[in-house]
Amino acid sequence: MQGRQLAAALCVAATTAACGNGGADSADAKAAATDGADATATPTDAQAGTVPDALKDTAAPLADGATGPVDGGAELADAVTAIVCPGPAKPAADASWGDVAVPDTAGCAKEDPQFFKGTAPPPQSLAIEVGVVNPGGVFVPYQDGDWVPLVHGSQGGFHVWAGLRFKLPGSAVPKAKLQTDMVVRAGCAQVAYGNNPVIYPELQGDGSYVLGNAATPGLEMRFSADETGSEVNSAIVGKFCNRWYELRVAARDMATQKWGTASVRVRAYDTSVGMKK
Repeated sequence: MQGRQLAAALCVAATTAACGNGGADSADAKAAATDGADATATPTDAQAGTVPDALKDTAAPLADGATGPVDGGAELADAVTAIVCPGPAKPAADASWGDVAVPDTAGCAKEDPQFFKGTAPPPQSLAIEVGVVNPGGVFVPYQDGDWVPLVHGSQGGFHVWAGLRFKLPGSAVPKAKLQTDMVVRAGCAQVAYGNNPVIYPELQGDGSYVLGNAATPGLEMRFSADETGSEVNSAIVGKFCNRWYELRVAARDMATQKWGTASVRVRAYDTSVGMKK
């Protein structure tokens, strides 16, 4: 329990959001994984495990700003600080998880993509979308305000998924050759990244190219540091849950040299809420 208590305590310090697991039980999480766009925001059992029976009746979110114990059976009997992160499934659209301030990024320094280091970028000429591919193989673009999952990996870290969709008029090659530069920012601080020197999005039936597939929703944008530069791991994921982030993506097609950027502001929930840490 020490890991969960630490994560909850850090999360309380980072946000004024409400507590609980959003009332989601294991059946809800499984249903969400196969339901349209929600499936893009819910990990598979292999990625995040299943919810123990003892946690199926965990409490709904408390009132804004409130804290208190969560009634989740034996697994949470020794919890002294309420979990303030929504999860493990995507929060309902009408659920209240506190009034979390959206960072003002207007004054943040703008950096050129890594693939332009040392040279001045030409004007953008490639329209791209950032999102994920759901389990049905359909690309679903992220929208400002979407909840996205913090997915835990096998090496003790966590990430969010980011896939891409774009068109190359006149091109019919089965795979495009793409360079990407992807970052996640909390305010002006970079907290996650997903750069790839070369990657190969596949041509779709509608003429677009998509990075991601039903098995792998997109690229892993791995959280590597907090705003102070300190390293992070899954034990303190609560510090990053229920916060706003900017996903900023740049991509360049190596055959045509066309490039473009896209960004979206999203809020994070934790796929490990209710899991034994």
